[in-house]
Amino acid sequence: MVAAVAPMTERVRRLNSHRRGGRAPRPADYPGAPPFPGGGAPNLCTAPETCQIWGGGAPKYGDYNGNACTPGLNGTPTPTTCSAWASAKPPLGVDIGLQGIGIFAQCHATVEPPVTITYHQVGACNGYTNAFGLVSAGSKAAFLIFGLESIDNSMGTTPFNFDPKNLFVQLTIRDFFDPTLSLYTDILGPLAAVPTTVGIGSDLTLSPTLFGATTVQTTLANGAQEANNTAYFLVYNRKPGDPRVQLVKSDAKQTVWPNTLNCSTIALK
Repeated sequence: MVAAVAPMTERVRRLNSHRRGGRAPRPADYPGAPPFPGGGAPNLCTAPETCQIWGGGAPKYGDYNGNACTPGLNGTPTPTTCSAWASAKPPLGVDIGLQGIGIFAQCHATVEPPVTITYHQVGACNGYTNAFGLVSAGSKAAFLIFGLESIDNSMGTTPFNFDPKNLFVQLTIRDFFDPTLSLYTDILGPLAAVPTTVGIGSDLTLSPTLFGATTVQTTLANGAQEANNTAYFLVYNRKPGDPRVQLVKSDAKQTVWPNTLNCSTIALK
């Protein structure tokens, strides 16, 4: 909300009229300045700046502007920016019957810095054999594996309760990481990503890299062949209380991965 603080004093109003319209400026308005060429106003702008032509400013805008930042406002920890400015024309939506020049102010919360999850695409496979027999993604489907490299909350103002089950690939439907897949136990093992809390100011490097997997649908019956020639991107499904989350794919320019039909041949790195 914009607030009108107070009308400017007559002295400031007169000074402002000298600078932005009103009567033409005079040498006396600039004590100590070099003589005006031809008696006119000085050109105080240097390339690449340009100066407005003097006189006739309507409405008149002052140069008495200021900005300030606070770590929070009214009990909210989100950083807040407050601005104040002078103008003879109220901002849009403010009708106060202003006469002359007034000072206006407004405060607004800045955007909270996001948590950044950096990841990469490891590869896709059709299935594998374990002690109980064949584990398959099925026809026109593939198991898709990602590696998680870091979770950066160094600029955050709240802890981040990371849950890998909230990561998904958005295709026709949301294909979420699914720790109930046998692949988690048989292939990912202790390197499977698990829920963790990343504290305020923490930049968590995942070393070794941790992994997660989902099942994606394909148009080809050989799902791994298609998936290993497709770049997939992760999205995080925020829960109430979660900060903003941005996903950065470290291999975003890569479009082809080894055609690993058998999941047991995928290199987890």
